[in-house]
Amino acid sequence: MDRKIIDRIVVEKEPDFTREAVNFTSEYFAALSEGKEFFDQASLVKEERYDEDASVVDERYSQLLDYLSSIRKEMPQLWQGKEDLLPLFMLNNENENYDNFAESLFLNIPSGISLADLDVEKFTIAAKFALIDLIQDDLDILAASPEELAEIFGDYQTSDLDFELLIEQVQKLEFTDSQKIFVLDFFINISDYYEKIISSLIEVEKLCKLSFEIIRPLFEEKIKNLDSDSGLKHLNEQWLKRFDFEQISFRRGEDIHLYVSIVRYNGLWLRYSQNFNQELVIGLGLIFAEMLEVSSKSDQRQLVDQKQLNALSDNTRYQVIQILAERPHYAQEIADKLGITAATLSHHMQILINALLINIRTEGRKVFYRLQTSEIKRLAYSLMSFAEAVERGEHE
Repeated sequence: MDRKIIDRIVVEKEPDFTREAVNFTSEYFAALSEGKEFFDQASLVKEERYDEDASVVDERYSQLLDYLSSIRKEMPQLWQGKEDLLPLFMLNNENENYDNFAESLFLNIPSGISLADLDVEKFTIAAKFALIDLIQDDLDILAASPEELAEIFGDYQTSDLDFELLIEQVQKLEFTDSQKIFVLDFFINISDYYEKIISSLIEVEKLCKLSFEIIRPLFEEKIKNLDSDSGLKHLNEQWLKRFDFEQISFRRGEDIHLYVSIVRYNGLWLRYSQNFNQELVIGLGLIFAEMLEVSSKSDQRQLVDQKQLNALSDNTRYQVIQILAERPHYAQEIADKLGITAATLSHHMQILINALLINIRTEGRKVFYRLQTSEIKRLAYSLMSFAEAVERGEHE
């Protein structure tokens, strides 16, 4: 009988510094491809729609910001003169949720091999499997038997390169001609690419290890919470249901190694390789759950914004807001100024109250209405953010 997914998960107690280094490097080359400086990230929350929640997250996880900044500021120097590697970190199949070619390559490195011990032969084998990941093929590995899989992937377990077969495979890539030429050049000169990539990645990995002390307390707290029955149960109930685990049915029964990711702190992903020497991996961002909570609050804020805009779309209610901007008023004052009945006013005021735009204060027998200035400011902030986003788009 197949083991349940949750019973197969092994929580790793230490970061995978090789993956951390590769992820930092992918970020660097992505910024380079967009013509952006790879400067210190000012906020952990990237989307403006989170408004003041961003500063709350940054303050709570300031050590994470410090960790990221300490490494990012060194990256341009570590990769200086190697800008020709950019295509390697940009190649990916846009029709599928794959890593880029370089990330996939290192995913295919057998577990337990450090960058310092990675030779060009193992690097080449991993690159061959990474090429499979990028190819849109009709091969149905889910239906294949173990014997068929061994026959299919047997040739990929050696570092030998069959260039006639390689050209045939590259032609299957849904890439431009220049990208295909780059892939061929990469395999033809793979020893040179190996030297250029590994030497810099080792330096990034050292930097990650050195800076890890900044983030260690937060990381260890996360591991402690995850490495418990309740932690994994929550993980299974809340997040793992997003994955289609039938995609790894051909490796049914294997352990799935859960790594907590620092650089990709707000994501959750499942990664597997055709390389049977590599482990199945779940990557969980260091503050993934916490960012989901912020996102939930942001979504709720959007609903409030919509409710407030709907409330203000009525001319009578808009006039009520204008009147209350002068000072608090009691109900009859507002009705008299608008020339409407108390019953009609009551209907409009209830809508404004439900939208959190006004509140009530009682003095004796009079009921005073006043603006919720904090909500007015928040709505104005949301609208201003939209306007600024449009202006940026027009200038880019």
